[in-house]
Amino acid sequence: MEELFTDVSDKTTRNERIYQAVRVHHYTLREVGDFVGLLYSTISMIAKRVGETMKS
Repeated sequence: MEELFTDVSDKTTRNERIYQAVRVHHYTLREVGDFVGLLYSTISMIAKRVGETMKS
């Protein structure tokens, strides 16, 4: 997971990497949340929001 988040410099990139961690690499919401310092429910909302914008 460290490789996903090493060069993150803004929230947009962070959110895209959160989406990738959850949907592509199959990390749990709790694992990602613990790593980036956010609640798992926040990780869920971010991943959902990024996924919806990717569909549009």
